[in-house]
Amino acid sequence: MAMAAASVVDIVEHPLLLDMPGLLENATAEAEILEGLIDLQYNPIRSLDNVAGLLTSPQLVEIDLSNCQLSGSGLARWLARGYPRANTLHISDEVTPSLGLGNNALSGSIPENIGTLLPDYIQGLGFDNNQFSGHIPSSLSNLTSLTIVELQRNELTGSIPDTFSKLSNLVTFNVSYNHLSGQVPPVIPFTTLDISSYEGNAGLCGTPLPSCT
Repeated sequence: MAMAAASVVDIVEHPLLLDMPGLLENATAEAEILEGLIDLQYNPIRSLDNVAGLLTSPQLVEIDLSNCQLSGSGLARWLARGYPRANTLHISDEVTPSLGLGNNALSGSIPENIGTLLPDYIQGLGFDNNQFSGHIPSSLSNLTSLTIVELQRNELTGSIPDTFSKLSNLVTFNVSYNHLSGQVPPVIPFTTLDISSYEGNAGLCGTPLPSCT
């Protein structure tokens, strides 16, 4: 998932040595100073448990853990530790409250209660290119500030929840190359998205795809 270019704690050029005590805690503290954004992508973190310390900073609002060789089914456990809840009055305009976990090998179901585990001001969710299975949780519709939802290239089944009609701020929504079926929600923005947002799901139908029979 694309992230803001400004005020990033950029550790891409200096991969984390995860056996150094306090390193992640120090990175989190630095991220809080730099507008609440931390970019840890391309570091060999491997397990969400290794970055549990990220969830201790109340001002951390944008987290990118994409391309971190993450695997396992620990997403629910990780989020249940308590996702940061920042004071929205102090969130910089230069950051987009978001969670990026794309291009890893995370598996298992997306937590059914993810819509309550994440703060309601979150705008971006990047879970693409993983191995998530099960259905898309309807509780995501509680996160009405979402503008970006990327779930493409997983193993998701079932339908796109009807309750997603509440996500009227969506600009990017991609569920391509899963195993979804049923009707695309018959409301904007879902009906106006490019077909590529849905391709690779033989069972999906309805505008902008062929009509359901």
